[in-house]
Amino acid sequence: MELKEKEIADKYLSEANQEPVTINAAAVLKLCQELDSYGQQYGTASEIYLDYRSLDHDLLTKESTYQKATRLLNDGKAKEAYSIYLSLKGYMDVDNLLLTDKALHAVKVKRERYSVGNTVSFGSYHTGKEKKAIEWIVLDVKDDQVLMISKNVLDQKSYNTEREEPAWETCTLRKWLNNDFINAAFTTAEQASIVTSTVKAKENLRWHTNAGKDTKDKVWLLSDSEVNTYFCDDTARKCQTTDSKNSWWWLRSHGSNDRCAASVRSDGSLHRKGNHVYNTNGVRPALVINLWNLESLNPDSSSTPSGVICAPEGA
Repeated sequence: MELKEKEIADKYLSEANQEPVTINAAAVLKLCQELDSYGQQYGTASEIYLDYRSLDHDLLTKESTYQKATRLLNDGKAKEAYSIYLSLKGYMDVDNLLLTDKALHAVKVKRERYSVGNTVSFGSYHTGKEKKAIEWIVLDVKDDQVLMISKNVLDQKSYNTEREEPAWETCTLRKWLNNDFINAAFTTAEQASIVTSTVKAKENLRWHTNAGKDTKDKVWLLSDSEVNTYFCDDTARKCQTTDSKNSWWWLRSHGSNDRCAASVRSDGSLHRKGNHVYNTNGVRPALVINLWNLESLNPDSSSTPSGVICAPEGA
């Protein structure tokens, strides 16, 4: 903008002494900057002020926001536009756009499908004699990133194949998940949608054993604190294999000592003391996907509520 904020304010305050106005200078400046940032050629700040000074502040803000959403939609940025249009329901033609615009509808379908608590299909894995689609429960959604855990136990593995004292960062199960499993379960396109996440080294809440160091993983296991955050009770934590047998499943937290890892029992109760790392337990992977990199999504496919999790605060 060519005029500085103080100059604009002085000009508008001077005019306000001559006739009532309903917009303050700061609001006008904000509008000018917003319009200018989206390449709109509306002239100088003073011209915009003269055009809009008869509008009240709320209406001015809505119109500016509406113009921003419309420009995003016209530029092919439907997901950004959708979030803005949702905040403008009832204004102008917004309600009709949300119902009839194909790009906005596709965004709506995807967001609703990947809502917290829903069960969705992603990838496939050999469980027994055949390869089946993997079902995942959505645990949390933040912006475009969706945290999910497999609905079923997908395999039976040791936390570590040697009788050592590994933390999550060095255990063989972590290596298996991020190499053998990910390559067997997901196509190249699906792997591209999986986010490399910082997995925090969280100590066992009861035994306070060494948690090791944070890791960067595409696939991991929940910790004992996370499993309490996302699952309401023992019933919610109870998990079956794909052939409907109740199963124990590993957590990444250490148990009562460095030779044990925490787990969830077949009845869904937490076993913070843990099992020896070289024992075999169920594997229930967790991962984060970027919703908008998910090329394989069929917009017409459906999801079902899992009914088993506790939505985290803010979800």
